[in-house]
Amino acid sequence: MTPPSIKRGLDLSALVAVSAVALSSFAQDNALLPEFSLRPSIEQLNAGAPNSPGGGPEAVAFDGKSIWVGLQFSNTVTRISPAERIIDRPIVVGERPTAIVAEPSGLWVANLLGESVIKINPADGKTLARVTVTDGPGGLLFDGKNIWVSQRTGQRVSKIDAASGRLLGSFAVGARPLGMAFDGSSIWVANQHDDTVTRLNADDGKLLGSFAVGDGPFGVAFDGKSVWVTNYFSHSVTQLDVKDGRTIGTFPVGDGASGILFDQGRLWVANSGDHTVMELEPSSGRVLTTLHTGRNPFGIASDGERLWIANASSDSLSIHSLVRR
Repeated sequence: MTPPSIKRGLDLSALVAVSAVALSSFAQDNALLPEFSLRPSIEQLNAGAPNSPGGGPEAVAFDGKSIWVGLQFSNTVTRISPAERIIDRPIVVGERPTAIVAEPSGLWVANLLGESVIKINPADGKTLARVTVTDGPGGLLFDGKNIWVSQRTGQRVSKIDAASGRLLGSFAVGARPLGMAFDGSSIWVANQHDDTVTRLNADDGKLLGSFAVGDGPFGVAFDGKSVWVTNYFSHSVTQLDVKDGRTIGTFPVGDGASGILFDQGRLWVANSGDHTVMELEPSSGRVLTTLHTGRNPFGIASDGERLWIANASSDSLSIHSLVRR
């Protein structure tokens, strides 16, 4: 049973050491970002059990109103009001929720060890659809009509109709597919154990190409002209030409480059090993800003005014104002 205090929502503003000045001003290079703690929610979920696991937040998404974060070791997702910083009651999903994506008809969650992808109603948390996806569903992408699922142990991605929840097909990619991006006509998939990116036709899943990148590709983003890939083990990002997949350049970032986000003309990379987030100049790959987060940042989401970075080992979200002062 969910504790009553969680049902009512927890106002964590008093628990987060953040000044109004820090939240409203544009952070400077090497600044330590304020953190929003998820521990109160996790502790109440575990009912004070000794040696209970942390939440391990890795996935974060914005649905147009709320921030959603997956607590993979608690098998739940949690909604947060961005402006009020109020955390809602956790919603039980499947085992090890490691990816979240929002689309107009619902919120999708990939359960890595639960061999399922579920669609929930953001308003009440009720399950709208449950789709069986084997081989470690660990990544999600919405292409405007369909949900794509990367299957970490199956060297495949699956395509699901977002409206009906119907499985449309499964397509071969490389070894340990993780992050994905959509360029308007193609799906780009990072294959971490192959050091490649696979390009598929979004309509029929046909293989369009496979392109070498750095060591351990993890996340993928599209900036309107180029495809950007984080290379987890080689401290770099690779920029690919969207027209033909050729490498435009490889640029140094931090250790454990993982999550990547292109938003409002700005490119952001989470460095899990360095506990930082960097802003890169899309036209040159140059690092513009380095910001310090909680421990082991992975996922990045934007609500239009702020970045929300999921810190897997801190059980927290780092927050960065996007408003330039």
